[in-house]
Amino acid sequence: MSNRLNVLKTCKLYIGGKFSRSESEHFFQVLDKKQKPLANLCRASRKDLRNAIQAARKAQAGWAGRSAYNRGQILYRMAEMMEGRRDQFTAELERTVHRSAAPKTRWTWPSTGWFTMPAGPTSIPPCSAP
Repeated sequence: MSNRLNVLKTCKLYIGGKFSRSESEHFFQVLDKKQKPLANLCRASRKDLRNAIQAARKAQAGWAGRSAYNRGQILYRMAEMMEGRRDQFTAELERTVHRSAAPKTRWTWPSTGWFTMPAGPTSIPPCSAP
């Protein structure tokens, strides 16, 4: 017989390159399909929002200073990491929602470098000056 205490994960806020709890220290519980506690999420306060906006404004200059090619590399690497954990994300979503989280469409990255769906490209290709 195991009287193990179930310790819920507390998801923190990511602001300015750091994971931290909300300044207000308030949180709410996420429930699974059976209405059992799944995790705790920090409830951001106005101060947390202000801090996030300030951090984003500071980071914007560095992001804008990178070449479009480098920004694309960073976003592509993020997509690769998320794709590698796709099964985990799907399982987590299915634990909390009442329907299947299996994607209905598949995003691809063809050799042209555009994100596309089965219906076609999602953006208009850049035009050069005449």
